[in-house]
Amino acid sequence: SQPAQLIGNVNWIFGDGQSAVGHQVTHGYNTPGTYQVMALITDTLNSCQDTLYLSITVTQGPAAGFYNDTVCIGDTTFFTDTSTGNTVTWYWDFGDGDTSWLQSPAHLFSRADTFWVFHKIWDAQGCWDTITQHVFIDSLLPVAAFTFNITSGNTVQFSSTSQNAHSWFWDFGDGSIDTSAFPVHTFTDSSLVTLIVNNGCGSDTIAHFITFTGIVHQAIPGLSIFPNPNTGNFILRIENVSDHSIKLEISNINATLVLTKQLEANKPIIQQSVDLSQYAKGIYILKVINTHSTLIKKIVLQ
Repeated sequence: SQPAQLIGNVNWIFGDGQSAVGHQVTHGYNTPGTYQVMALITDTLNSCQDTLYLSITVTQGPAAGFYNDTVCIGDTTFFTDTSTGNTVTWYWDFGDGDTSWLQSPAHLFSRADTFWVFHKIWDAQGCWDTITQHVFIDSLLPVAAFTFNITSGNTVQFSSTSQNAHSWFWDFGDGSIDTSAFPVHTFTDSSLVTLIVNNGCGSDTIAHFITFTGIVHQAIPGLSIFPNPNTGNFILRIENVSDHSIKLEISNINATLVLTKQLEANKPIIQQSVDLSQYAKGIYILKVINTHSTLIKKIVLQ
């Protein structure tokens, strides 16, 4: 070795394609692995050189993560640490002045609000990571509501106008779903669209019929349902039918089909008795389909 004052340049090669010059340098590796580091030292007296080799092992650092349930005021919030890596220490700041060093703590917030919860973790090598997420503490039930705008053809822009909602579940009635607050969907037929919203205190549901010009119209004349509302038994009457057959479909508000029937239509009047008495009270959707169009009617079981 040489006195420090005789050492001139020190050229570092870090083994990952990067290099630096200086007596003291820092370097960060982007990928875990074992790297051969070389230091080429040149003295200032007669330009003699020496080389030092060092093997460095870089491990994957931890990645912070957590999950919590959304609760109503007065209920305990349970936090689940989902961090990856060889974590050995956990720290939580709940945003209300309280903290914890448990891996997956439970915490009771004293008021309804939105709290920013800070979570920090360390692994056995001293590497650390942090994450901050908002946590909702609710006091009111959600109220579902939405508007929609037919932008072009059969494409519809939906906008949730729900109150106190933290999550959204859209059922477009054609097998497609969405979980955003402002989805866009293209339909191939008129449909019943259902929105379910949730928060920590509960959920609420609303549904609207979406119809399009040229798809739903009065091409099936003289359609009547009586009585409506009813207790599950009603009469479907169709007059002045020109088609040879008409298909009848009835589904509940969740778009689950409860009845399908093919009707012989080659006669002036069709009168069909329908029995839904085995099903729960609520709103049901009747579709009467011929070769030219589909007509949708609402049936109310009381």
